[in-house]
Amino acid sequence: MDKALEALRKRREELIHIFEARRASGVQAAFEQAAREHKRIHADVFSLATRHVEEQGFCAPPGEATFLMLGSGARGEQSILSDQDHALVFEWPDTDATRAYVERLTRVTAALLSEVGYALCSGHVMASNPRWQGTPLSWQDRLERYYDHPDWESIRFLLIAADASVIVGKEGCASALREGVASRIARSSFIRWKIADQAIAQGVALTPLGQLRLEGASGKGYFHVKEGLYTPLVNSVRLWAHSVLIEVPSTLKRIEALTAQRVWSEALAERVREAFMTALDARVSHHLRLYEANMPMDDRIALSELDDPSRRRLKDALRTAKSLQQMTAKQFARSG
Repeated sequence: MDKALEALRKRREELIHIFEARRASGVQAAFEQAAREHKRIHADVFSLATRHVEEQGFCAPPGEATFLMLGSGARGEQSILSDQDHALVFEWPDTDATRAYVERLTRVTAALLSEVGYALCSGHVMASNPRWQGTPLSWQDRLERYYDHPDWESIRFLLIAADASVIVGKEGCASALREGVASRIARSSFIRWKIADQAIAQGVALTPLGQLRLEGASGKGYFHVKEGLYTPLVNSVRLWAHSVLIEVPSTLKRIEALTAQRVWSEALAERVREAFMTALDARVSHHLRLYEANMPMDDRIALSELDDPSRRRLKDALRTAKSLQQMTAKQFARSG
């Protein structure tokens, strides 16, 4: 296993070269290529974990299992900095042996992914957490409970499940989760309002005067590119997509679908797409700087990192994100 893990670690580290070459290949193409490799690495880790667990004497139950990616990985938007976000759907009988096998398999999978270079999810959105594993029926019941009791935590779990894609197994398991969430959001004006309202509360990193809103000590401020730009864009686009039953996980594909269905004008879609690509590029550029300096990864961009053109692009992207957020809040007002 040690040799297999070392090979997987090397593949994980080599993903950085895809992003280094993005100027030639294009930012979108680089993320798409990296997303495919992230999934292949996860699939190989899951296979390695399965063999390891069976070698330990745990017998695989009869039936099939689907290993799912969640979060930015499922949307094809994972950068160099990435942690674990995954789930498990299985068609195994509910027995003590099955429960023991699932517990062992998911724990080993999470541990091996950590060894390869994917940090454990601080929010425990991993298949080793019982909340993110189960049969298709138990998943359906779980989504219904979230829908019936839509406090913010339940809505957050719904939105996480909405961005599922298959690593190993049946594509239908991922699409069933995505469709289940989209249909529930589409028929609940309350949930749509609550998502939009929460997004406004989180805010875009832009001051009322149109300047970057900085965090940290005076004179050493930084701009949090994930929380202040990328996440607000993802959340707004996802809500618009769900409101018309668009269930694809990719943010860019959601934008395309919103245009194709004439929910958004082509001009609006192009502005949002440009802002989103700016967010992806700014984030990966920052990660590359940290990698080259052998520094810990984060999403905090200091103003000193930005030349004038980069700063202008970020401000334009933030203005678009702010405008979209305000438009989203208006569209999904509670009375809507």
